[in-house]
Amino acid sequence: MEEALEALTEAAEQGHIGARSVLGSIYCFGRAVPLDYEKGMQFLIETADANHADAQCNLAFMCQQGIPFGPDASQACDLYTKAADQGHVGAIFNLACLYRDGQCDVEQDLVRAKELFEAAAAKGHAAALCGLAGLHDAEGDHIGSFKLYKRAATSGYSTALHNVACALRSGEGVERNMEMALKYFEAAAARGHGKAQYNVGCMNAVGQGTAVNLVHARACFERAQNLGFANASVALKKVEKKLKKTKTQHVSCITCFVLKLQTDTHWL
Repeated sequence: MEEALEALTEAAEQGHIGARSVLGSIYCFGRAVPLDYEKGMQFLIETADANHADAQCNLAFMCQQGIPFGPDASQACDLYTKAADQGHVGAIFNLACLYRDGQCDVEQDLVRAKELFEAAAAKGHAAALCGLAGLHDAEGDHIGSFKLYKRAATSGYSTALHNVACALRSGEGVERNMEMALKYFEAAAARGHGKAQYNVGCMNAVGQGTAVNLVHARACFERAQNLGFANASVALKKVEKKLKKTKTQHVSCITCFVLKLQTDTHWL
């Protein structure tokens, strides 16, 4: 990593605009180096002014999030638009989100949002496919939505895998299939999706798509909790209480059996 950073720095010093843009992102987001907003923003502003699409998109994100100088909505929208006009798929997607949600001084425009999601989806952007699927869902087109989530899931995108699982579990837009739902939840969970991990736990706890397995459910809820999914802690307490009760009942049954052996002459 140090060698790569040295090579990147050397290229940047020689005036390579792409290298200067990447260095800006590295310093602004603290990737492999300590955060240095002053240095990072200097690189990003310089390369964005030179019409570098990656720099414009990253600088737009910084403006949108208010890092480090506070939010600048109009600047964020302007930069996303400039990068999108150059075909930058990330900028097209982010601009679609602005129109969908009415953010950054952009008036909500679902028609424009759909156009932009479609443009990004055509470039293979999995999150854009999910954004487009969400618009289909809002219109009541659950069949179309499921197809789009399924397309996005082929890339391994965890949100798409989770949403496919939700559709299979509920039967919206596709025939209900608990076994397949569980497989998709597991695939999303394996990619670090907290809510999917929680849903795997829920299905194991009640026996959906699999036999009841409280021990596995507890492990899933623990992982979901570690991933920051809020509801997991409540579910974890419930399943631990149920496991404790089951263990007590099991011990009680064994005790009764031993006492029967001690009093039943048939076993002597």
